[in-house]
Amino acid sequence: EHREKIITSWNDDNGTITYLNNRTWYFLPKESTGNLEDNITNLNPVALTAAHVAKKNNSFSEFMLYMLDGAFEELGVTLFDPKPVRELLFEGYNDKIIDVVKNWTFLHDIFTIPFDKFGWFYPRNGSIWYDGVINMNTGAKDLSTFGEIQRWNFSPKTDYYQGECGVVNGSAGELFPPNREKDSITIFVPDFCRQLVYKDNAEKYGLKGYRFWADANFLANAIKNPSNWCYSRDNITWPSGVLEVSKCKFGAPAFVSHAHFHMADSVYRENVLNLKEPSDSDNFYLTLEPITGVPLEVLGNLQLNMHLENIPEIKIMKDVRNVMMPMMWFSQTAEITPELANSLFWVAIAKEYLPPIMYCLLGLGVFFVIFAVILLMIQSRDRSSEEQLLTTDEDDETVHH
Repeated sequence: EHREKIITSWNDDNGTITYLNNRTWYFLPKESTGNLEDNITNLNPVALTAAHVAKKNNSFSEFMLYMLDGAFEELGVTLFDPKPVRELLFEGYNDKIIDVVKNWTFLHDIFTIPFDKFGWFYPRNGSIWYDGVINMNTGAKDLSTFGEIQRWNFSPKTDYYQGECGVVNGSAGELFPPNREKDSITIFVPDFCRQLVYKDNAEKYGLKGYRFWADANFLANAIKNPSNWCYSRDNITWPSGVLEVSKCKFGAPAFVSHAHFHMADSVYRENVLNLKEPSDSDNFYLTLEPITGVPLEVLGNLQLNMHLENIPEIKIMKDVRNVMMPMMWFSQTAEITPELANSLFWVAIAKEYLPPIMYCLLGLGVFFVIFAVILLMIQSRDRSSEEQLLTTDEDDETVHH
């Protein structure tokens, strides 16, 4: 993945910049265990999304479901659909359900499908608009706000979640203010905004840093972590370990979790066979050099899941169990280069030890000034004594004569 920030404006009046993200992914065959032509069989995400949206339509739910069932049967839609990796990820594939919705304008108010194909990252590759318009603090007005996101798509809030959960704040994960404490940091991602808490000290290329990670509260439900209440939707409390992101995924029954349901309620793993045993390597963590605030290492593991539910009105879904089905998981890693680490090492050393050295030099300077003043005072007193002695001697001579 290659990232480029395209700055659209410098806002000197409030000390911010506005920019877009251009993210490009490249396939590296030598670092892959497969190729882009491999077929993957998984749940049909378009069919699941259509069924989920129809069921949640309060006005015509039952009618919509029966109509959708007839359309599925007519189009030959199946619950599981094999597709090549190339199409599943970036290129996208043509889907008959999408074509029907596009052609029937009366369905546009019910089904929101902004694309002509489906792919998990279609048409995200090379797009500058997918991540939205981001307004970020430069620290020019207040260095402690350096790197904080102020607005996303020109708004201080998103409409994805209620209350504080919808507020835009925190860092995008790349820039942080200096003089970091061992408390917590907030990361803003358009899908959610969460805190990483201090875990332990770490070291990278000789640089010491603070490691912040996603603890059990990160994806806990409102029962285990009451502060997460505003992430709940439709008054449904899911077992801890997942976050519903359906509103930012065009109504799809989509949920994110740690890879392999790490730190999630056991019910999720019990319903899916042959999942890899989770470990701390499936977590999300960020290591910062505390003096400069520069990230030393980032590891982000997330899993995308879709909720498969029993819907009696639709034949292909009437005999299934309710299960949170993993669709894919991905890992994003980044670390500082040895060359940059070496430069940062001397910056950190200078910032850490320069003030004490300056204070020492200042102290020595004050000492020498005081010493010089005392020396001058002593010399002045000695000179006064000599003058007084000389005067006395002269007086004595006058008397004797």
